Parts: sequence; C-alpha cells; structure tokens
Amino acid sequence: MDDDASAHAALDSYAIQGGKEGKRRLDQLAEAMRPTTRFLLDEVGVGLGQTCLDVGCGGGHVTLDLAEIVGPTGSVIGADIDHSILQLAQSDATAAGIKNVTFQTIDARSIDGGPFDLIYARFLLSHVERPGEVLDHLLTLLADGGAVALEDIDFSG
Repeated sequence: MDDDASAHAALDSYAIQGGKEGKRRLDQLAEAMRPTTRFLLDEVGVGLGQTCLDVGCGGGHVTLDLAEIVGPTGSVIGADIDHSILQLAQSDATAAGIKNVTFQTIDARSIDGGPFDLIYARFLLSHVERPGEVLDHLLTLLADGGAVALEDIDFSG
C-alpha cells in the first residue's frame, strides 16, 4: 500500500471523526490532557527559539502551546492526515494571533524537513500501522541533541 492509500485507510478507521464535531471532541481531550502535556514539555526542556514538530497534531492544541513556549524566534509544524481538522486548527492559530506555526496535511511516514529540536506526538502510535516504522522515520528528522516526547496508550495494561 502506498503512502496516500495508507493515509486514507488510516483516516477512514480513525476513532475520532473529522470536521467540527471531531474538533469539539479533540478540544475536550486536549483540555483534560493539557496539564500533564505541559509538564512533559517542561521536563523535556522545550525552550525559546527551538524548532518543533507535532505529529498527529489533530486540533493543534499542543502545536499552539509549543508555539507559545518557543516564542517568535522558534517555529512549530503541526502535521496530521485530517485536512478538515487542520483548517480548524489554523483558524484557532489565526484568531490567537500566533504566527510561528504552520500546518501540513501529511502522513507521519512522509514528513520531511527538520532537523527538529523536538518531535512530539500524542496518541499517534496507537493509531498507526507499524508504529516502529513511524518512530524510526521520525528519528531521522531529529536534530543532534534533540528530544522526542511521546504520550500514548499502553494497551498491555
């Protein structure tokens, strides 16, 4: 299966629907997760001027938090396969006057660019086929001395 077909299959099977209804659900999830996510970002040492990638960014909540943390001299890319959710995330960024973010509709296996000081993902690896391959690809985008921060579900329980 090629990357486009894989991305469409993933989007079709994703647990949270797209559009405004899906964005509302992502807003609620992000609000519940925000304190622990911000703690994680602080622990990792995200700081002014850094370049960050938020993979599987959904509604862009962490993307916007990262943009605040890295400030105007830093930059953040939010990447997701759901274009409609990303349009809503871009609207949120515009409304908040945040200019150091960009959003890309792309499968995690196809992202290029970097190097990134931080690569962040929340609830991504539990939703993709071959998560190890996704992580291996993301590591190729990491700057020397950079960090990867992952928040996900452990189903082994």
